[in-house]
Amino acid sequence: MAYGGGSFDALSRRLRTPLMQFFMRRTGSQADAEELVQELFLRLLRRKDLFSLQNLDGYVFETASNLIRDKVRRDTARSKDRHDDVSDLDIAADAPSAEQSLESRQRLNRMLAALDTLPARAQTIVSCAGLRI
Repeated sequence: MAYGGGSFDALSRRLRTPLMQFFMRRTGSQADAEELVQELFLRLLRRKDLFSLQNLDGYVFETASNLIRDKVRRDTARSKDRHDDVSDLDIAADAPSAEQSLESRQRLNRMLAALDTLPARAQTIVSCAGLRI
């Protein structure tokens, strides 16, 4: 795509690597750097008089600096560094599931039914041991 005396494609090819390096040094994140480069090129595309600027490279890197400043403000406002990612934690619920409750109830009923079949003397012994039949 050509704009008033220049090619946006040529500009993006020429500046993509230096911009990636610029953003990587400041963010330390490849993903953040790529996102910021894309956002920068979108901003540049919106500027109709881009190729009529006296110092195009200076404008591009000034815009890049503004993007970094905006990102820092957003991250600070969201307190991004104060949150821990808990999506990978395996947190067990305190209460048993409905299936576990049903299974336990059925097992208890089977045990009580089995105790009922014991002779009277065995039931007395179990009952003296603190188990209620």
